[in-house]
Amino acid sequence: MEFTLPDTTSHEYVVRVQNHKKLFFVPCETNPNQHELWCTDERLGTTTLIHHIASCNTYPICLRVVDDTFYFVADDSIGWGLWKSDGTREGTMQLQQGEAQYVFVMGETLYFRANDTSQGSTLWKTNGTLEGTMRAFA
Repeated sequence: MEFTLPDTTSHEYVVRVQNHKKLFFVPCETNPNQHELWCTDERLGTTTLIHHIASCNTYPICLRVVDDTFYFVADDSIGWGLWKSDGTREGTMQLQQGEAQYVFVMGETLYFRANDTSQGSTLWKTNGTLEGTMRAFA
């Protein structure tokens, strides 16, 4: 598949992981099937679709990096969940399901707002593990 790399000044759609020389991006082409997350590995000179999350377009948003871990929010056709990736299909996983939004980084922690059936909309945080993804305040 061929497409034009997006404008790298748009931080919402392009993120570079310096230490691993990877460029994560969402192509902004007219083809609606291309609204998925892609990764260019500069060491290998390859560009691949990271993970097809749902049967429809996932429209990844809120692209962020903490240390060498890449995070994004995507629609899995159930809701907008928080995901992480190392740039491979095997290294891509969902950390939280439930309308994640307002993603920001403070220090080495990623924070976001998400809906929880017991607490409603609350502040969450993650260290990149399932066990470390939780409400920021108990």
